[in-house]
Amino acid sequence: MSGLAFAPEANAIRAARVDVNWEVARRFAWLYGRVKDATGLNLRGLGWLQRRVKREHVFLLAGQQIVFDPAVAGCYDRMIAGEFNEQATYEFLLRAIALAPRAVTFVEVGANVGELLIPIAAHPQITRAIGYEPQLTCAAVCSRNAQMNSLLHVDVRAALVGDGTTQRFHVDNKNPNASAIGNGEPTTTLRLDDDLPDLEAPLIMLIDVEGAEPMVLAGARRTIAELQPLIVFEYNELSRKHFRIGDIAKLLGPHYTIHRLRADGSLDDQVEESWNCVAIPRDSVFQKLCA
Repeated sequence: MSGLAFAPEANAIRAARVDVNWEVARRFAWLYGRVKDATGLNLRGLGWLQRRVKREHVFLLAGQQIVFDPAVAGCYDRMIAGEFNEQATYEFLLRAIALAPRAVTFVEVGANVGELLIPIAAHPQITRAIGYEPQLTCAAVCSRNAQMNSLLHVDVRAALVGDGTTQRFHVDNKNPNASAIGNGEPTTTLRLDDDLPDLEAPLIMLIDVEGAEPMVLAGARRTIAELQPLIVFEYNELSRKHFRIGDIAKLLGPHYTIHRLRADGSLDDQVEESWNCVAIPRDSVFQKLCA
């Protein structure tokens, strides 16, 4: 099974104490990745296997230590095999950072357990990284990951980001990735304009909030107008039930172009067949990403 890198854990586990469920889940995650990359199909059973793991573990992702917390086992998928669930997004962000003329600030709304927040924050050109995650256990895992990797410039905030209105937020403890605004407890959303008044350009924003992307952008109008960030946001079958790409274009205004982020990390204009989209400010260094 070449390609599956096993992370060194504090004090190697003796054979008699090997967590069989963990080892099986990791190997299946590796196989899951091979099948998905080759066919686009999702093998069933990965989530079930991960939920059978009852002990914490530490694994490596892009050279960074990541905690596996059984309480949020549904958040990891391919990560436990040392692979990104969205490799194209990670590679695209690296290319964007490389274009910036100076140190970059990175803001992620919907940071989950830190799959992208932690490896991106480890980039030497990222001098400030802020992650928002409303699911408390996931936010705690993010913070632990930052501390474990000595990423002192990472700030994890357990908050629901939006436009400042009160929304019903449902936390899915079995699968935190499915937590979303809809049914649930009334929660006041946090505006990025209010919470981050001191941001500086160049700024890269990543937004993955299960259909509430327009609400997050509406709460960041001043930040967007003043700093013209590069914005990566989720837009897929679920998103299209809540908003259309025209809604995003209207919020961002004529200073932005919107593109599909392809599985190979390049951009095109097939936005209605996307998983993630990218909004690029015109006449910025990030325009080179459209080439």
